[in-house]
Amino acid sequence: MDKFRRTAVTAGIFFGFVVFAIAVFFIPPSRALAVGILAAALFALITSLVSDISFKKYRNLDQTIDQDIIHKDIANYYSDRYIRDGLLYLTKDRLIFLFFIKKELHREDILFTNIKHATYGTLFRNIAGLKLFMTDSTVKGFVISDVELFLEYINNVLFSKPIKETENS
Repeated sequence: MDKFRRTAVTAGIFFGFVVFAIAVFFIPPSRALAVGILAAALFALITSLVSDISFKKYRNLDQTIDQDIIHKDIANYYSDRYIRDGLLYLTKDRLIFLFFIKKELHREDILFTNIKHATYGTLFRNIAGLKLFMTDSTVKGFVISDVELFLEYINNVLFSKPIKETENS
C-alpha cells in the first residue's frame, strides 16, 4: 500500500508541475505556483483515497490462506482470454491467486508440481511479467511488482533435487 501512496505523491507532483507550466501563461507566476501546489496536493490526496477504496476489498484476505505465506503481491492474471486482478500469494508448495467476480471471492491454486518452468516474459499486449508454463500445455501469466522474488523461489523449488540419503556400511 505504501508503494501506491509514493506513486500517488509522485504523480501529484508531476501533475502540479504541468498545471503550473500551463497556468504561468495565463496568470501571474506567483498565482500559477499556488495553483500548481494546490493541484498537486489535491491530485495526490484524491489518488491516494481512490487507491485505498479500491484495494479495501483485499484487506484481511490473508486469513483465507491455510498455509504459511512467504510473500504476497497485487497481481493481474492473464490466462487464455481471462484477465483478472487480485492478490498472488507465494507459499512453500503453491501459488494462490485470490480475486473477486461480482463481489464474490474466488481462489485458484497453482501447485508447483503442475508447473514445467517459469520465466520472465511478455504476456498480453507486450506487458512483461511472470510467465508459467504448465504441464497441461497452458500458459499463465501474472503482472506483479516483485517478479524476481517469485521467479527465484519457483525456480529454486522446480530445479532443486532432493538429496538421497545413503548409509555407509
